[in-house]
Amino acid sequence: MLDNIQINPEIFILVLGTFLVLFAIGKLTNSLVRKNISLNSIKLPIFFLVTGITFKVLLILFAVQIYLPYLNTIIYFLIFYSIVKLLDKLINDVYLEKIQIQVPKIMHDIFIGIIYFITFFSVLKVQLGIDLAPLLTTSAVISMVIGLALQETLSNIIAGIVIHIEKPFKMGDWVLVSSIEGKVVEINWRNTKVLTFNNDLLVIPNNNILKDSIINFNYPTTHHILVMNIGTSYDDPPNRVKEILLEVVKSNPYALKNHSHSIRLVRYNDFSIDYEIRIWVNQFAKKKEIEDIMMTDIWYAFKRHNIKIPFPIRDVYNFEGEKTNALTENLLEIINILQNIDIFSQLDKEIIESLAKELSLTYYGKDEIVFEQGASGDSFFIIFDGEVNVLKDQRRIATLGTQDFFGEMSLLTGKERNATIRCKRDSILLRIDKKVFSKILQENPDILTLISQVIAERDKAYQESKPEQADSKVLEEEVVIESSNLSQRIKSFFNL
Repeated sequence: MLDNIQINPEIFILVLGTFLVLFAIGKLTNSLVRKNISLNSIKLPIFFLVTGITFKVLLILFAVQIYLPYLNTIIYFLIFYSIVKLLDKLINDVYLEKIQIQVPKIMHDIFIGIIYFITFFSVLKVQLGIDLAPLLTTSAVISMVIGLALQETLSNIIAGIVIHIEKPFKMGDWVLVSSIEGKVVEINWRNTKVLTFNNDLLVIPNNNILKDSIINFNYPTTHHILVMNIGTSYDDPPNRVKEILLEVVKSNPYALKNHSHSIRLVRYNDFSIDYEIRIWVNQFAKKKEIEDIMMTDIWYAFKRHNIKIPFPIRDVYNFEGEKTNALTENLLEIINILQNIDIFSQLDKEIIESLAKELSLTYYGKDEIVFEQGASGDSFFIIFDGEVNVLKDQRRIATLGTQDFFGEMSLLTGKERNATIRCKRDSILLRIDKKVFSKILQENPDILTLISQVIAERDKAYQESKPEQADSKVLEEEVVIESSNLSQRIKSFFNL
């Protein structure tokens, strides 16, 4: 009985092939779902595959003979296209990604193109008996026409192959090509695509890339020197300018540690001395952000140190008068602020007015550090406008606002800072240095006892309160200091 059973080989192969393909589809779908990848890319191949298999089964069941070779040709085109597409997706997006192997797009496209080419000619030859090979190899006219028509395209393809062999850059590298900086996002058989800082897609023919000069910011290392330029007034000593600029560079969060950043004087211009800032960075993608931080911090640093950024002069400016006018315009407000600070509240009005005229206005930008915990210091700050955060062991313990003050113990005794002060927003600070306060003490030695007594009483009140209820202005002392001992320390620090 079993001997009488006949199995159609064509049906057997079709069923087996369908099972294998459906199994691959299941594996692919499961992998894409687990990776949260959209299934849209395999909808069309699956539709073509199901359609092709369905029509083939119908042709076999109904023994269709009319136009059978032509129908088979169309069906096999659909089936083979779908199988190649699905297997490509399965291998490229699942297995190769799992073992972390990235096939260059141009190599991938050439390989897939060869498969489609072989499949196309094979189906035509088997089903319709059409062999195009002799036609392609013997027709000189067709070859010449195709060669001329595809000359530019073939040139770009060859250039793409050369790029993959020489590897002047790879996917994800930041490059300078055609005078434009950007990130390489795709290298295909015809062109290379670069995403610029403006989020624009630059498409460059591969042939043009080989003719042009290329700078790869990721090779031989991602460490890169970012060059910036700034000009200052002829009145500002170069060594002082270099020192200030180097401090700004070192404070930049993107500047690499343990690298030799440098500031170079490069030229004497008509109205400025020009400097070149060379900062080592490791994230070229952050170039614009780094430049923004640098330029912003330079403005505030120059403002604090009275360094001028010149411009082509048309009018005569009295630069020194600018500082005097700023203090003069706010003198009454500054005097009022000093009178409301407990360590100065008992001083005579004449002494406060003298002190107000001697202090300086300093400008700080958002997130700039005024001083760090453990640093030495001999200056006292009052917030004229703005807000600062007080950080202890990198933890914020308080926020100070307008007319709050900090740093009094460093001014009076030279004690190390026991907290870090970071600006919460742009702030203007009144700064009193040791030199200025020493002059006040020399002229008014009697105020020393009064100041010592005020600080000692305030520290005692602080110690008796709970930490969470402590006055936010009390930042420098955590132990009770007797008035007499404090007075003696102040005298020693000021050599009185």
